[in-house]
Amino acid sequence: MLMFVLAKPLLGWLYAHRFPESVPVLMLLSWFFALECLSFSLGDVLTTTNRQWQRTWVQGIAALGNVLINLVLIPKYGIYGASIATLLTELFVFAAYFWVVRRNVYRIRLLRQLPNIVVATLVMALAAYLLRNLHPLISAAAAGIVYLLLLIGLDRDFRRIGTYVQQRGLRLVKLRS
Repeated sequence: MLMFVLAKPLLGWLYAHRFPESVPVLMLLSWFFALECLSFSLGDVLTTTNRQWQRTWVQGIAALGNVLINLVLIPKYGIYGASIATLLTELFVFAAYFWVVRRNVYRIRLLRQLPNIVVATLVMALAAYLLRNLHPLISAAAAGIVYLLLLIGLDRDFRRIGTYVQQRGLRLVKLRS
């Protein structure tokens, strides 16, 4: 979401505003990165529970599907077609991993933490949007801090992690004093 909101200032900063036509492509692909983070975690669950063959099948089907979707979309839509094909492929990988993990490993309780993550993400996106005229790295860092603080404030699991990190940090400061 952060990359989606900051696509224009980020690419403008990186490439001195020479490639404005790449902004919509990055905005599309930013959703790929979000799905990839989720898919990667679920794929690791499959690997660590000795289900590599299921992960391999999903990846093989996804690769074949990606080639076929690209063959259809690229001639008609160019780079946008390739971006959409990538996004659809990663959506398939996520859905397949989710299904396999939920069916064979454990019941993922998606709705327990999802509302908090969605709220934190939307507020982070709003913060990034409001700060978009600053340097993109400053906007991203500030929005990321907002996101982490919201997650720590909204969710008990994240609050426990935040408390642990805070205690470790204080312990390090005391050791150096």
